[in-house]
Amino acid sequence: MASSTPCSGVHPDQRQLVARRRASRFDAMILTLSKGLASVAFSALLVQASVAQDAPVLSDPVVDDAGEKGQGVKEVDTSALTEGIAEAHKKFDEYTKQQKTLLESYQDLQATLKHSEQELQRIQSDGIRREFQAMQSAIKDMQIAGAIGNLSLPTTGQETQATAQMRMQMQQQLMANRTMQNLDAMMNSRELQSLTIEAQRTIRKRYEAIQAAMQLEEKYRQWQLGATKFLPIYWEFSDPEGIASQTERSAMLDALRQGDKKNEACLLAQVLLLYREKDYTQAANAIESIAENPGALQPIALMTQALIQAKREKEKDAKQAMQASIKLDRSNPYCRWLRAQLALTQKQTTIAETEWKALAANPNFFSAANRRLAINFAQRSKKTPGDANRAVLAATKSLQSDDTKATWFAHYVLAIALYTAGKTDEAIESLDKAVELAKEDQLERCASLRKAIDAAEIPDFDF
Repeated sequence: MASSTPCSGVHPDQRQLVARRRASRFDAMILTLSKGLASVAFSALLVQASVAQDAPVLSDPVVDDAGEKGQGVKEVDTSALTEGIAEAHKKFDEYTKQQKTLLESYQDLQATLKHSEQELQRIQSDGIRREFQAMQSAIKDMQIAGAIGNLSLPTTGQETQATAQMRMQMQQQLMANRTMQNLDAMMNSRELQSLTIEAQRTIRKRYEAIQAAMQLEEKYRQWQLGATKFLPIYWEFSDPEGIASQTERSAMLDALRQGDKKNEACLLAQVLLLYREKDYTQAANAIESIAENPGALQPIALMTQALIQAKREKEKDAKQAMQASIKLDRSNPYCRWLRAQLALTQKQTTIAETEWKALAANPNFFSAANRRLAINFAQRSKKTPGDANRAVLAATKSLQSDDTKATWFAHYVLAIALYTAGKTDEAIESLDKAVELAKEDQLERCASLRKAIDAAEIPDFDF
C-alpha cells in the first residue's frame, strides 16, 4: 500500500488533486448509500398504505435505488440475526424439556423407594435395615429433590463459580462412590445370603432403586452444567461492542423478547441492548432478578448492573454491584469485558486496558479485545507516539483473526490506527472498505472519520 509520506517524485498539487478526488468519491458513496436507505424506508411506507395489494416478496437484500446514478444499495437485512436468535430459543426450549423428564424420573423413583421402604421394614435384620437407612440419608444429602427444581448453579462465600462447582462435584461424587461401595459389600454379605428368597428380592429391588438414584443425580448434574452454554450464544446478540445499527439492535431486541422468561442468558442480552439504546431505567429494572439470583450468571449480571447504575449517576450503587461481582468471580471473561466498559465510563483507561490485555489471551474475545486496545493506543498516541504503531498492530491482528467475517468496525478501527500512525492513504483505503459494509448510523461514523482525516483533526474515539 502507498504511504502518505510525501514523495519527491510527486508534485504537491498532484497530491492535493488525488486527495480531492478520493474525498469526492467517498462523499458520493455515502450519499448513494444514504439515499438508498431513504428509498427503502419510503417504499415500506407505500406498502403499509396499500391495503388492496399483497405485500411484495423480497427475494434479495439488494434493491434498486431510484435515486442519483441509479446505483444499487443494500437494505438492512436482519434475517440472519433474528433466525440465529430463534434457533437459540429453540435449543433452550429443548433444554428445559429435559428438566421435566428428570422430574418425572425422580417422582417415579420416589414412589419405588417408598414402596420398598414398607417391604424393608418387614425384613427381620436390623443390620440390613441400618445399612439402607444410611444410604438413603446419603441420597438425601445429595439433595436430588431440591436440585431438580432449580436451574441455577450454587456458589458460596468468596469462591469463584468454577471453584464452587468443582468442589460440589467432587463432594457428591465421593459420596456416591462410598454409597455404591457399601451397597456392593452389603449385597455380597453373608447376612443377606441368610435371608429368605422374598427378602432378598426386596433388598435387590431397593438396591436397584438406589443405583437409579445415583445415576439420576449424575444426569441432573450434567444437565445443570448445560445451562452455562447459552450465555456465549446470546452474548453475540447483545451488541457487546456497541457497533450494531439502529435497525439491527431493534430487530435483535424484538426477537429476544420472544424467548422464555426463565432464560436468564436471553434476558441479559436484552438488558445489554437496552443499555446500548440508553434506556437505563428499563435496563436497571430488568437486570435485578438475575443480579439477585445466586446462579452462574449472577456475577455477570452484577457487573452489568454496575455499568447501568454508573450511567444513571448512582456511583455508590455502581461500586457496590461491581465489588459484589468481583467477589464472586474475578476472572470471568464476560465480567472483565463489562468491567472495562465500566472503567471507560469512569475515565479509568488504565483499568480498561488491563482488562482488554487479559481478554486478548482468550480466543473468544481476542478480536474484540484487540480492537479496543487499538482504539486505546491510537487515542493516546498524540502523547506517546510509539503507541500509534501498537494501535496498527492490534487492529491488524483483529482484522486477520476475523478473516472473511470481518465487520465494518474491524476496517474502521484499522483506519483510525493507520491515520494516527501517519499512513493517511492506507487509512482511507481501509475506511472505504468499512463504508462498503456499513449501514445507517455506521455510515455516519465513517463520514465523521473521513472529515477528521481530510481536516487533519483528531477522530472521535467514543465507543
